[in-house]
Amino acid sequence: MLPGHGPVLPEALPVLDAYLAHREQRLEQVRAALAAGDTTPEQVVARVYADVPPDVQGAALQSVRAQARPPRRHLTLAHPSPVCAPQPARRGPTSGLTRGKG
Repeated sequence: MLPGHGPVLPEALPVLDAYLAHREQRLEQVRAALAAGDTTPEQVVARVYADVPPDVQGAALQSVRAQARPPRRHLTLAHPSPVCAPQPARRGPTSGLTRGKG
């Protein structure tokens, strides 16, 4: 396995298994935070990612928002939550582009 950073990993399956197990653990923690009453992504991050250094909590926030967006194959909620509300579309520098006629 040739990761984007770090050493070459000769055995990919154990690494992938560990990544998947860690992701499932985080998803369970997010579900628990929602069940405990957290209603914003920021509250979920404060609870679930308290062990993450502040300089990477922005990535944690993006992860929580991504977990809550449809399709909800990986995160099934027992109750509605503002954390899962669709985020408004962001208009970036390419927002005015249109498709060419072909």
